[in-house]
Amino acid sequence: MARHLIGLTVLAFAADGLERSDVVVLAETKVVDDVTCVVVRDTARLNGKDEAEVLRLGEQATVPFGRYDEVLVTRDFTDLDPDAVEHKFFAPGVGVVKSVSLTSGEEEVLVSMTG
Repeated sequence: MARHLIGLTVLAFAADGLERSDVVVLAETKVVDDVTCVVVRDTARLNGKDEAEVLRLGEQATVPFGRYDEVLVTRDFTDLDPDAVEHKFFAPGVGVVKSVSLTSGEEEVLVSMTG
């Protein structure tokens, strides 16, 4: 499994306004359905630690804004809140079109897009 360290700078909103924070991203390659995917884990100085695992490729997702093919489905989680697990659906050229909480069953879906 190949591993790469990538340094990034991100912006995060805090109670007192906008802050800069350095993050370190560890990317691992993983093969899903004969496609090499990247599993990304990030750790931010703002006490963030999010992880995502690729579950499926080539899915379909239908939301109020439209129907998407070749959707990537991930399982997103964090050690900071073990109960906060969700599946995210990423459409090519769009990004997240649907997010489902595995704890509450609550869904967030794309209803419109500008730009």
